[in-house]
Amino acid sequence: SKGFYRFTGFFRAEKNGVHHFAVNSCGPVLLTVAGQDAIAETGVFHQNQAERRGAVVLGTGWHALELIVTDTLFW
Repeated sequence: SKGFYRFTGFFRAEKNGVHHFAVNSCGPVLLTVAGQDAIAETGVFHQNQAERRGAVVLGTGWHALELIVTDTLFW
């Protein structure tokens, strides 16, 4: 649908531990890493551009990543 964008890929954790993520957006964001919600900002933003932050605990190695963002201007 217009205004929804989905990106998939992989993130390589070089060591075990907490890994922090940030996405700059003006609408809802869902970032999932290794099946864990790193960022789940799904509320109403009224076109407020901001950095959304989150973190997940990962082991060393490659992890699947999915990012879904919504552009509120086209929603």
